[in-house]
Amino acid sequence: MSLGLVPARLGRVLAPLVVVEAALVAVLGALVWHSTNGDRFDSAVARSLYAGPGSWVRGVASVVTVFGAAGFIVPATVLVTVWAWFLFRDRDRWLVLFAPVAVLVPFLAGRVLKGAVHRQRPSTSTLLQEVHASFPSGHATSSAALALTIALLLIAGAVSWRRPVIVGLGVYAVAVSLSRLVLGVHYLTDVVGGICLAGACVLSCAWLFSRGGGRESNPPDGDRPSHPL
Repeated sequence: MSLGLVPARLGRVLAPLVVVEAALVAVLGALVWHSTNGDRFDSAVARSLYAGPGSWVRGVASVVTVFGAAGFIVPATVLVTVWAWFLFRDRDRWLVLFAPVAVLVPFLAGRVLKGAVHRQRPSTSTLLQEVHASFPSGHATSSAALALTIALLLIAGAVSWRRPVIVGLGVYAVAVSLSRLVLGVHYLTDVVGGICLAGACVLSCAWLFSRGGGRESNPPDGDRPSHPL
């Protein structure tokens, strides 16, 4: 078995957590299936967070949202993969493949869901010429997947400076997700669905990779790093 990507405390609730996240994605998808507008709650949140053209809030959101686009996610994933190679090459090379797989799987799942649910975006999305289906948010999915992937690798590698970085990763994913609402290109349910999808996919990949590594690359039991959350 490979080095664990799932810390002990998380491992005890991993299965129900993945089930709950997957169920939330399914329920939200069913609720907004082929929807042409938001419900009362979605619409209220969209109105309260939307920032119109010319506002400084919209300017900040326009910059932040770039960090959830493919142009950032792809090279960032490549860099994380290279970093994982140096971190795990002497212990478990199997884990080097975790980053690209854990980021790609939720992205592809999100694409499938977009086509299946086929929810229309808010009318305010026309300003940015966002024309693809709305649920789930691709930016929220990709940023949450990248953040969770890096966090799990940091824990698995017992990196000493992991705690502040993990907090920063959480702020990053929330900021990107929030930017989609400020720009008016998604509803809250799109963002929540994307985050839940990322969580379910990345945690499932982490479990699979933790079960699939080669025994020959493992360190002796006494040399295994601990994985406190």
